Amino acid sequence: MAQPIFMKKSNEPSKSEPFHGNLGEASFDLDLPDGSHFDPEPRRSDPVLCIKLCEHWLPILMARPGFWERREADRCLAEFDLADPSRVPVSYPAEFIDELLRR
Repeated sequence: MAQPIFMKKSNEPSKSEPFHGNLGEASFDLDLPDGSHFDPEPRRSDPVLCIKLCEHWLPILMARPGFWERREADRCLAEFDLADPSRVPVSYPAEFIDELLRR
């Protein structure tokens, strides 16, 4: 059985085709700001509120149909034994603890 042939209705390139033309006179000269001195201001979050939100929403999410199937499909196949005696405990340099806890 022959496959149907689909024809484009216009000469415009389709969104799935890569652009292989030139922009001609429509070249862009962007004047972007210098971001080297940008210092973001981190917002403090309330850890107690975060835990409360998790306690509220986690059971709702887990009760949705297909949750466990999607979780199983997305799961990493590697296994880790956190109680393994050869595992090195994670540590953080003491001189940076105060900076870590401030954020």
